[in-house]
Amino acid sequence: MGNSHSIGISEEVYPRLSLESPASIVFGSSADVRGGVLKSKRIPERLRCQPQIFLAVHESDLDAAARKGHTSEEYAKAVKEANTTDEHPLHKFYKTQSLQYLGEETDRESVPIWIAGYNNSSSEFEDVASSWIEHIQRAISDINEAVPGLNLHTVSEKSKAIIKMAGNRKKSCYTMGRILSGGSAEIYLYSGWNNKKRTSCHELLHALGFGHEHQRPDRDYSIEVGSDTSQYMKLDDLYGVTRFDPYSIMLYPEDEKYLRRSGDPVWFTKPSHELNVKMSELDKMGVNNLYRPCTRTGYSPVIGSTGLFYCGRYIGVQFSGKDGYCGPDNGVNCPACRALKTDRVVALWEKDKWQGWTGAIYCGSYFGVQCEGHDGYCGPNNGPQCPECYKEFTP
Repeated sequence: MGNSHSIGISEEVYPRLSLESPASIVFGSSADVRGGVLKSKRIPERLRCQPQIFLAVHESDLDAAARKGHTSEEYAKAVKEANTTDEHPLHKFYKTQSLQYLGEETDRESVPIWIAGYNNSSSEFEDVASSWIEHIQRAISDINEAVPGLNLHTVSEKSKAIIKMAGNRKKSCYTMGRILSGGSAEIYLYSGWNNKKRTSCHELLHALGFGHEHQRPDRDYSIEVGSDTSQYMKLDDLYGVTRFDPYSIMLYPEDEKYLRRSGDPVWFTKPSHELNVKMSELDKMGVNNLYRPCTRTGYSPVIGSTGLFYCGRYIGVQFSGKDGYCGPDNGVNCPACRALKTDRVVALWEKDKWQGWTGAIYCGSYFGVQCEGHDGYCGPNNGPQCPECYKEFTP
């Protein structure tokens, strides 16, 4: 599928948005939810049953991932059911995000990547411009770090690769094929392209099986598309695997081709219209669910005192007062560990509780305004926890 983007630069932020009303939204960085406050109207009742767009995976790739053991059968079934029900999208996502079982290092999906002109030569493919190489290497490293079930690595022999990357003289970058359903993929990169780091990751995620959020069949609640080109048309075979994420690297920039719909309150969390340049936390959740977490050097998670998995890696401060590490015994965990099912996860679901995009446990209930900008609700995505959920979080 072709990708020809307008270019922008953005720093990701993760402000608060309550599922319930009234929505007082705090803008800040992912490390600190303090900041200015934008007050919106009460979230419409229709939102409780209205479909939204998600990070999306092709149906054939979801089936192939389950068949090959990269994702659980339980997860594949839950995703399909979630995409055919009128239940609120947040509830759909939180019910599907932790259905994986930890694999061994031998279970990791090996993804050899051949880059034309990089320690090799080929008459069949145009060489990738040297200015791309460091960005491709960074994208490979970022995906491997975020997704322990994957092992992306470069090879010098084209015959050994399942992803081939080549230059493109036309002013576009695009991916043909997907490795799960098709067995291989080819990525073409224009030498004069701006924002090469972002595009390297974006195209690799296409090759791994992920589509554009703005091409979901149920996109109309959140965006209004004014283009009927192949890059913007709806794709009926896409399944949502996360809740709608305005910070996803798989979302095109906002321009005359599509506009925000004011009825979807999630847009209040993103005042900027700039292009997303790195994987969001929810992107990482989606990829870890298609390629289940596996042990490897640097990733050996254990169940902590909370009953959740922790690996001890630094993941960045998700909100004020936390040290930015996944555990190592309690507190927030990384997207990879969050994808793993435990008895404690099941017990939380039975109490109608879940982990939001920060990794903290929430119930969505009203417990009073705790600080400036807080709407008084426990989550449901980020921000303060109610006392009962805090006890669940650090027993």
